[in-house]
Amino acid sequence: MKNEGFTLLDLLIAVTISLVLASTAFPALSNQLKKIKAQSAGYKIYRTLRFSRKTAFNRGERVVICPSSNKATCSTEPSNKLLGFIDSNKNYIKEELEEVIFLQTFSKESSATIKASLGKSFIAFNPDGTSRQAGSIIYCPTFFGSKNAQRITINRIGRAYLAKDTNQDGYIEQANGAPINCS
Repeated sequence: MKNEGFTLLDLLIAVTISLVLASTAFPALSNQLKKIKAQSAGYKIYRTLRFSRKTAFNRGERVVICPSSNKATCSTEPSNKLLGFIDSNKNYIKEELEEVIFLQTFSKESSATIKASLGKSFIAFNPDGTSRQAGSIIYCPTFFGSKNAQRITINRIGRAYLAKDTNQDGYIEQANGAPINCS
């Protein structure tokens, strides 16, 4: 009589091979998930900038975007929060009575920095939809360092665009061509 089926040894060999294959694939999958998470945050900032520009134009008022550490005022330091408000008194400073139109929060392990022309740490959209100054928002996730950094640039016309890895080295470049440094 012929026996058909798997022996315990066959099963152990199959499970061992499966575990070895899974352990080699997991780091690559994990890195890809981190990259996707960072790109998602970049797109979120991009959409927020477009929303802010439309709000400034539709309401005929200046809108300011800045990093915020306390959800109520602007900061010049990198933060995991971006604050957008209607700057009704046109001083680029969040005052108590000015309306907050959004507060965007990222994971605690990440930060956003605004680097605008003239050394400003905010982006402002005028009532006609143009930007007060050109600049970039740099998003730095602490996971996987500068490799997953994102840069969203705003030109003087007020258009935002996502920076690309132009030289295909795996790092998104700054305006001067150097890779973003998140350290």
